[in-house]
Amino acid sequence: MSKEGGKNGAGTVVRARDVSFSYGDVPVLEGVSFDIRKGDYVSILGPNGGGKTTLLKLITGLLKPDSGALEVFGQRPGKTGEQIGYVPQYFQFDASFPVIVMDVVLMGRLRGGAKIGPYGAQDRKAAKKALEEVGLADVWGRPFADLSGGQRQRVLIARALATQPKLLLLDEPTANVDAAVESTLARLLGSLNERMTIVMVTHDIGFVSANVRSVLCVNRNVAEHPTEDVCGETISRLYGEQMRMVKHDRDTSGDKECLNS
Repeated sequence: MSKEGGKNGAGTVVRARDVSFSYGDVPVLEGVSFDIRKGDYVSILGPNGGGKTTLLKLITGLLKPDSGALEVFGQRPGKTGEQIGYVPQYFQFDASFPVIVMDVVLMGRLRGGAKIGPYGAQDRKAAKKALEEVGLADVWGRPFADLSGGQRQRVLIARALATQPKLLLLDEPTANVDAAVESTLARLLGSLNERMTIVMVTHDIGFVSANVRSVLCVNRNVAEHPTEDVCGETISRLYGEQMRMVKHDRDTSGDKECLNS
């Protein structure tokens, strides 16, 4: 990750020092320290239960550290909500509920404590712009339940973009999508990274290799690596078992690598 600007410099988006967190008596993160700089494209890798999603929730302010110091844009997490767009791993909804795509995207315009609607002209303008950016401007009036998995994922990204964030957090954005959709998401996130910092949880090492500049390996502790230093040995240490890198021909955008045990 970029080190320009120095400690607590204006370019620091997320700064963690000796952060620990537990769910009850179960430690999840211990003594975590790292910096994420403006313009970084960071992936968070690690085994299930290693603390990846917890780390995102600490950055958003949904959870509070048990100890240590965590700052986002120089402030305590939770104080900078309007500068963060968050795409969760799961979006639960009742498929029989008549919510349309625009309704879902407008949820991104809600502010702390606000009730749902009424939305103003600026809210709708921001939502339409977000849908255009993810290539779904023509589906704004369709039921959300009628969309494909890849389209739903892009709608959730649009919901996050409707906040007009400076930091975009994504939890497993390529889960349960095919290679073609994954390529579309890769291009979209690459374009968004031109104007915002991106932090993404993923198990897909191929997605990491193709797009990400640096990696946070998370398994209770955190280690930082430039993307080019992430190899089979690094992954094996992280996951605690022998892993090998396998290349798969996918499409004209290049080879994909994934993990196999």
